[in-house]
Amino acid sequence: EIEALINAGFEIPKREDTLYVASYQYENIDFSLIDEVDFARFTIPKDLLQLLSVLGKNIGNKKRFPTYLEKHSAEIIRRIDDTLNTEEIDETITARLIIIKDSISEVSLPNNKEESDYEDKLNELMLRVSEQEEVIRYIVSLQKMLETMEEISSNGLIGQYSVDDTGCLVYRVNSYSVNDYVNAILGGEYIQEGDTVNAEWFGVPQERRRHIVIGIRRDLYGDVELELPKAPDNLVVPTVGQAIMDLVTYEVGYDKEFEEVAYTGEEVLSDYAKQMREGSVSVKNHITTQTTETALERFKQIQPGKNFHSLSKEMKSTYSKPERTQNTIYLRLEPDAPSGTVVNVRKSMWIHPTLDRAVTVREAARLQSFPDSFEFVGTKDSQFQQVGNAVPPLLAKGIAEKVLEYIE
Repeated sequence: EIEALINAGFEIPKREDTLYVASYQYENIDFSLIDEVDFARFTIPKDLLQLLSVLGKNIGNKKRFPTYLEKHSAEIIRRIDDTLNTEEIDETITARLIIIKDSISEVSLPNNKEESDYEDKLNELMLRVSEQEEVIRYIVSLQKMLETMEEISSNGLIGQYSVDDTGCLVYRVNSYSVNDYVNAILGGEYIQEGDTVNAEWFGVPQERRRHIVIGIRRDLYGDVELELPKAPDNLVVPTVGQAIMDLVTYEVGYDKEFEEVAYTGEEVLSDYAKQMREGSVSVKNHITTQTTETALERFKQIQPGKNFHSLSKEMKSTYSKPERTQNTIYLRLEPDAPSGTVVNVRKSMWIHPTLDRAVTVREAARLQSFPDSFEFVGTKDSQFQQVGNAVPPLLAKGIAEKVLEYIE
């Protein structure tokens, strides 16, 4: 379609984007000869990948890790055996799968949990598997790289692989700007205007910049000049504290079944908190991730406005390349300033301004300007993702009111 538009005389300039594919160097894979590698030799079945991925994520979690090993250790061994017996896999993957299998097989859990040595055996199993965390991470990260490359291929992206100055494998893809494309196909029928707006301008306690394009039909509204909202004069932006600190005394849950909690009516409310409470009588979705001991120690070390990079070297030891960790990871919010761009704060492990725990779904929703009457459903991670993906309601309202000015 784009080629047809170009052939018809529309100007749609091409640009180059960079997709980061891998930052980890894998044995027997030469990034400089990536197009010649037979990746089928490095691929493991998806069900085994899922088992190993969850296993790796649970290492260090004293509650989930033993439970996961109890339930799935036999299945992991069986799937590794099946893979080694039926798949032609590169020796670097085979060797690591054997290491993982052996670390699990060397300790046999008694069938009866009531046996006196059951706890000791389980602790020994956890220790042996934990020692292979890097081996598990190697296999899982390699599979994710292969999945990314498969997506590049299946989506028909036009570009080429290369290695950047830091040794990362990247894919430089030729693409077209969405704005240029939209202008080409709609420019004759619609008057269009695009600009970058900030959610702060609309009363959202968050720095969130987004490029917005609005259009209006020429045949209905003539040659009206469109304009997007601008930053208001004397802008006062609500802070994180004003957005969520009225919730600080409310009990927090750790699963999606946690019931809503009625307002006590005893809090001192900011104007923003009052706005968020309108139409509601309770706090919904006040759930978060249960903190592991390691994460809790990290939380305690991080000051407001600081992140993972402010931790001591010892507290970063579980990360293979801590210098590559994004600045949004383990970010403790500043109570007296707006937040940064809200994403999936569970994955980023955002920290409450004053409490040593992760931010809840409701607190993240407050930062996005969702009123308390709005209830999120689905799994806990789905709820966090819904919040992070959303356009802040107050931002959406501001854009809608601007469009309304032209069509009334």
